[in-house]
Amino acid sequence: MKDTTNRVLTWNDLLEGDGYLTPSQKDSFERAIGMVLRCLDDTLGMPVEPHYGAFQFESFVDDLEPRFLHRPAPDELGSDAALAAYWVVRHIADGLLRSRVLH
Repeated sequence: MKDTTNRVLTWNDLLEGDGYLTPSQKDSFERAIGMVLRCLDDTLGMPVEPHYGAFQFESFVDDLEPRFLHRPAPDELGSDAALAAYWVVRHIADGLLRSRVLH
């Protein structure tokens, strides 16, 4: 899908007709993954205040959002990587919380 300025709006728009990425698109995608991984490492490696009492996993994950979103980013792409990194963590955490409820 493209908007009125013919900009690409979805990942599917980037795929060639046979469903493959071009070599330059693959390189860009791999660089984006690297940016997200660095953001995960940097943010999750930051020291946190000691916690006393019962550990609330869901609250801990909720509290990660501002740590990801308010970290210094060199540009909009860095901010997008931080947001993607947070949603990776959120998705994993939600899966863990769902599995806990099911068991």
